[in-house]
Amino acid sequence: MNESLGRQGDPIEFNVDRLWIGWNQRDADGFSRVFARGGRIPNPYFTPSDVLWDNDLAFEGFAVSVHQPLWFLDPVSGPASPKRQVFLTVGAYPLLENELPVADDKSNDKWLWGGQAGIDFAFTT
Repeated sequence: MNESLGRQGDPIEFNVDRLWIGWNQRDADGFSRVFARGGRIPNPYFTPSDVLWDNDLAFEGFAVSVHQPLWFLDPVSGPASPKRQVFLTVGAYPLLENELPVADDKSNDKWLWGGQAGIDFAFTT
């Protein structure tokens, strides 16, 4: 925290870059199957480099990632090291919150919904 002189009586500003709560479900082999987190979270989507998304990008909202190993495609590595998997990530992030809806009124809040599906497939040489 950085504070300047000459601001007596003003409230102190305190900013948090990332603050989130997560839940991780692992199978018997220790492989992460489901990972859910909410709050001001790091980028939950697969990013191969900083060209697409910067590594300090943070979303405010909720995201869930599900991973399913493809054991039948990799009989050599076995269940201890899944090198081939499919994954799905979905997220909901509020952009604009209007007044709370009253009785039968609908909310006019604005949300960003995102999703990504893919296959992580490491080739053996």
